[in-house]
Amino acid sequence: MNAKWWLMFSVLFLIAGTAAPAWGQQSGSAQIDTILTSNQPFEIFLPNVNDPFHPKILTFDGLVSNLQPGTTGSLDLQFDWFDPKLNQFVFSPVFTTLIIPNPLGLPTPVRNVFTIPFCPPEVSLHLSTPSPFPLQVRGVFTHECIPEPSSMVLAGFALTALSFVAWRKRAG
Repeated sequence: MNAKWWLMFSVLFLIAGTAAPAWGQQSGSAQIDTILTSNQPFEIFLPNVNDPFHPKILTFDGLVSNLQPGTTGSLDLQFDWFDPKLNQFVFSPVFTTLIIPNPLGLPTPVRNVFTIPFCPPEVSLHLSTPSPFPLQVRGVFTHECIPEPSSMVLAGFALTALSFVAWRKRAG
């Protein structure tokens, strides 16, 4: 194979390595639409492929409406995940959002993000309210494993360099 073909192949390999998601990358999402009361928390558990080498970002984006007009409430949100090294569930801090009456009746936006240093085999979201008034919660719970620079990219750089060296040898 001549140097031009090697150069074209290695450039395409490099582009494919950077554009393609990492093998084993796991992400997912779940729609949430629930009414919370003080004695009925909401929980959702999502399975995942365990990956000890890449961090995972857990996110909840939503809107919360107080179903008792003119009252103030609060939403407590907590993420958790199963840690195989500890053989137990580990919890994030509790994120509390104050739900204040809006003169236009608009819901309160809520966004919470938490990063775990690895991708666990299971992640979950827990929503609750200590308020005596019900809250309507609508949103999306997402989890995404973030890949580090892939070995495919490094291999692409190596092939590009070798192709360039081979081309220079033949040209010179």
